[in-house]
Amino acid sequence: MVERQNTLKKKISLSIDLTKEDIHSTNINLIVDSINQMEANQSSNKWFASIELHIFEEDEPDSNQNMTKMKLYFTELVKKLPYFLFYINPTGDSHLKIITYLADDLKSNSKEEPRLSGKIGYKMIEAIEDHVNRIGFESEHEGLLEIYQLISDSIKEEDLQCGFL
Repeated sequence: MVERQNTLKKKISLSIDLTKEDIHSTNINLIVDSINQMEANQSSNKWFASIELHIFEEDEPDSNQNMTKMKLYFTELVKKLPYFLFYINPTGDSHLKIITYLADDLKSNSKEEPRLSGKIGYKMIEAIEDHVNRIGFESEHEGLLEIYQLISDSIKEEDLQCGFL
């Protein structure tokens, strides 16, 4: 009898509802604690954990006050865990919404796509790369490459660094 190891990777998903109170009080602990718990329980590349993020939005989602609160919330999250996008489930539009909230231009009526400062964009990319190496995740994973591309495509043209990716 030949014993086979199960090499299939398990996918663990967690659903988080960000409330108006979380956002307005800049309470990033729910996401930070969830990611820290996932990291503590993750044994090198055995499973991939992701967070399905549901973001509360005001009745007027494009109001400048709401955009400012969202920007503050996600800016604080980037300061604490700059690689957090690695854990956000890429299905849906969560990544794009988060990048929109992190963008420098908060004009709600702008027809141009939101643009990240190079400082934030490259900080996130470098932190994700470091994190991936630290946990032993496959650096060529399709979802990971999509995250890198989304972030790099969102960086302001004047902040682009030739040959970064």
